Amino acid sequence: MGEHFSSYIKNFINDLVTMISNDANWGDGNDFGIKPRVAKQYDRKITGFGKVKAEDILIYADLEQMKPFTMGMAINSSASWYHTLSATITVSTNVSDERMDFLTDAVVDILKRNVGYSGYVQILVKGVKNRNDEGRGLFKNLIDVVGEKYAPTRTI
Repeated sequence: MGEHFSSYIKNFINDLVTMISNDANWGDGNDFGIKPRVAKQYDRKITGFGKVKAEDILIYADLEQMKPFTMGMAINSSASWYHTLSATITVSTNVSDERMDFLTDAVVDILKRNVGYSGYVQILVKGVKNRNDEGRGLFKNLIDVVGEKYAPTRTI
């Protein structure tokens, strides 16, 4: 992987992959249609699309911020921690701008329905940015996502 992340952000990325991949609305004849490939950025390498229909949802770990969560008590070694985890979800296709918008809306819908996903205080969509490269026929949106998790201090 090359980069070093805590287990919290790794778990967040894994949870996003699972959440998006396992949604019941994917599939031929279902609301969202055929499911694109969903992967962690560091597990998937793309060299080019060629003339093949390609659709990918890649999830990138961005940043983890931690702060003590003490409920008004003095900070000490037994303080719990509040983790703010951020990721970028790249939705890309070489089919059309309309298909890219449809896939982006599907992913945002999945995230909105899972705001209180297991173990998280909340998971929020912070924004969507367009990064189309129409000269190459690549249509891409970036979805900024933040997850917040309360983590009691572990005793080792």
